[in-house]
Amino acid sequence: MKTKNTLHKLIALAGSQLLALTSVNAAIVFNDDFETPVVEANSYFAQNTSTQIDPAKWVLSGSGFASNRSGIVHEDESIEGLTDEVAGPFFTDPVGSQAWAGRYDDNAGLTSAFQQIGAIAAGQTITVTFDAVVDGYLVENGGLFSGAPGNGSDLDAYLVLFDGASTRNDVRTFNNNTSAILASLTGNQGVTTSYQSFQFSYVVGDNVIDNNGAASGASTTWNPALLGHDIAIRFGENNNAIIDNVSVTIIPEPSTALLGGLSLLALLRRRR
Repeated sequence: MKTKNTLHKLIALAGSQLLALTSVNAAIVFNDDFETPVVEANSYFAQNTSTQIDPAKWVLSGSGFASNRSGIVHEDESIEGLTDEVAGPFFTDPVGSQAWAGRYDDNAGLTSAFQQIGAIAAGQTITVTFDAVVDGYLVENGGLFSGAPGNGSDLDAYLVLFDGASTRNDVRTFNNNTSAILASLTGNQGVTTSYQSFQFSYVVGDNVIDNNGAASGASTTWNPALLGHDIAIRFGENNNAIIDNVSVTIIPEPSTALLGGLSLLALLRRRR
């Protein structure tokens, strides 16, 4: 009986250690709530944004017509310059007061900066989460770009790879200058005037959207030659929602300690 109780205790201990190792290994490697730099309300025309972003974390679009529309916006910005002027907030941030807006789709976007997330490695599970809300300027300006509340608003979020510090400021197509597009969340997602949370993931080794930076679907089998390339998030091409609270979590390949714990657990179960 004593031996059996000891085995139960060892099994429980091994299980708890495995859970602890798993939770420790899942790490947030990138996040931004767009509260920095601070953008004053009523400091820019609503059809534009502040054209500001944290340059340590992001690269703004800089190529093509309306590429300068991208940037941080303040929730208390008045919607000016419209035939039906509306004063007051065009979105409500439940946590802070700022978020990012592309404002005009096609060329307005942003991409995370070089080495902000890290290099892709075997065994990783990469998860992107963010919040989105309808851009009130687009709604008041005739519901441009599917921005009307009843229609929802398009999202274009991509998990991509770059071969080093390649140019990141051209979002005229989502794959510009990338070496691969791993996963995405795109199209009309029914975003409304209240913040909603979104998430998508990629497991290294699974099929991809594109593994050579060419057109979508050109080559969808995972290419091991991509290991070591720089992971990035890209919002753009047809994004017309306001984005906030971006986060990237990576669960790495199981560690030696974790594998050892699994072996111990299997041995203890056999001894029972």
